[in-house]
Amino acid sequence: EAAQGARWAAGRLARLRREIEDLEACERRERRARLRALQLELHPDKHPPALRPHVLPLFLVVQQEWESGLAAERRPPADGRGPGPRKGTSASGRAAPKAGGGGYGGAGAAGEEEARQRRAEAAAAAQAEAEERRRRA
Repeated sequence: EAAQGARWAAGRLARLRREIEDLEACERRERRARLRALQLELHPDKHPPALRPHVLPLFLVVQQEWESGLAAERRPPADGRGPGPRKGTSASGRAAPKAGGGGYGGAGAAGEEEARQRRAEAAAAAQAEAEERRRRA
């Protein structure tokens, strides 16, 4: 059963990568709708317990795409025109710091890349842990 789950996940990952590449040509609304559908399809809670370790890395790929899309939407355009960040957020899309301290050390694009790297490492660790559990079973 574990080998079957791993084969399924490998095939689904290949299809998922193609789907994400296709999103580049989509309008914002359609992109968000497709990503939301992928989030629902690949959410670990929507799958049997035996398949969850295989689904988690796929779900994290979708989440990373969703979060990077949100960050791009909140970033002001390079030409300075357009809506810019939403009210109550900074240019990075994070909540604006409250008056009186307690702010954050936002790092802009570097911080986003670091967050993406941490998510990728978490996905790889989850996959390795799942493989180790399968070997022990």
